Amino acid sequence: MYDALPGCLLHITFDNLCLETYLEREGLQLELKCKLIQSKLFLRKKIDALLLDVSLAGSASVDVSEGSGKLKKFSVNLGNPRIIVYDGIFDYINSHTVRKVKNESPSESNNKDPALIRLLRRTPNINFDIDKLSIQFIASLNVPQPRRLSLHLQTMKTTVDTSSQTASLQFTDCKITDNSADSNFHCLQFLATVVSQVPVVPVLPGLPSSVFQASVHIFTPFIVLYQHDLSWWINYGRGSQFSKFFGRKSSFEDDFSYQNIVLEKAATDELNNIDTNIVPRIIIDSELTDFQCQLRNSNSKTVVFGIDLATLHHEMEEIEFGVESLWCHHSDGGVINERLTLDPAKHAWGTTVAIGAGLAKFIKYRGNRQLCIQLDECQFEWEEEVITLIVDFVQSIRSQKVESPEESNIVESTLVNSDSWESVDTLSSRSQRIFNDD
Repeated sequence: MYDALPGCLLHITFDNLCLETYLEREGLQLELKCKLIQSKLFLRKKIDALLLDVSLAGSASVDVSEGSGKLKKFSVNLGNPRIIVYDGIFDYINSHTVRKVKNESPSESNNKDPALIRLLRRTPNINFDIDKLSIQFIASLNVPQPRRLSLHLQTMKTTVDTSSQTASLQFTDCKITDNSADSNFHCLQFLATVVSQVPVVPVLPGLPSSVFQASVHIFTPFIVLYQHDLSWWINYGRGSQFSKFFGRKSSFEDDFSYQNIVLEKAATDELNNIDTNIVPRIIIDSELTDFQCQLRNSNSKTVVFGIDLATLHHEMEEIEFGVESLWCHHSDGGVINERLTLDPAKHAWGTTVAIGAGLAKFIKYRGNRQLCIQLDECQFEWEEEVITLIVDFVQSIRSQKVESPEESNIVESTLVNSDSWESVDTLSSRSQRIFNDD
């Protein structure tokens, strides 16, 4: 037991902790292994006072070169990590003040690099691997029935190589579920890489000398979202336990002291004087494959959005977005994983939008802006039920203003927790009233 935080107890246990060393021709390797690490954070003098529960097994190894003693490689491997976060931890943060960090001048802050930056400079190769990660969030404050939001990752791999200036992040089989809902999210694979590139042509004056290529690939994301589930979590997120994180501060709470104004001015001047050759140029390429999103209500009415392939390219002042096979379809049954095959010569009824291919390109050159859009094999259908479902979905999760009869000047925002698709003033309801009046 350790009194780590005011009013809290931190309990940590280690099972079969050992340190192993290996001496090779290339140098020395140190490896720290632990069969099981368990940690729990409690709140003193309260029932059900568990704030955080962590358990995992893993190892950490360091490779040191012979002679110079420099770090060659740093690796961390975690197996079956399980993290449970209770919303009482946010209530604890709200009730305890955090000391403000003393303001430093820009020159002082630049001299003190973060620990991660110092580690990257000293270690040319860093690996961080996780197998079967599980993160759970328990929502129990100010709600009639607790709910559990879970995130599961089968594998997660992170690699940083400072010698070749490359980095990558990859995870597979990501799932987000709610124990009290049918809404869920699943992604087969996510891959992000950053690679340093050597400019092919000589660098022009005023352009950055270093170029980095950033690539993001998302494979088969699948979303099922019920209106009442989204409304519940939005309502919960606006509770008092999150006021310190998402609450808006009054403009009079800002610090307008002379010292801060001088520091902000100095920081602005320093940013303006930065050499453009120091700031790297980043080229971004992203790709989304086989995306599908289903919006549902309690009556099993479903609007399905699908994209076979979407790409995004960003370089300097040029942005290009492309899409292949984009469609929006209406379904009445319990759709599990629908795929729509587009036929340019034949229209499928219930398909509100179908685009075979599309390309949008935005260019800014010498103060001129140009936007070019190209579409191929487009099909559009006006179906009032689909439009109504989309409008109802948006309106039901929006904050609605409610005025009290006694205090008309006080307005508070509330969300509808229940499924309110039939109670919202929609296109169908307005047309029905007009028909009845006539």
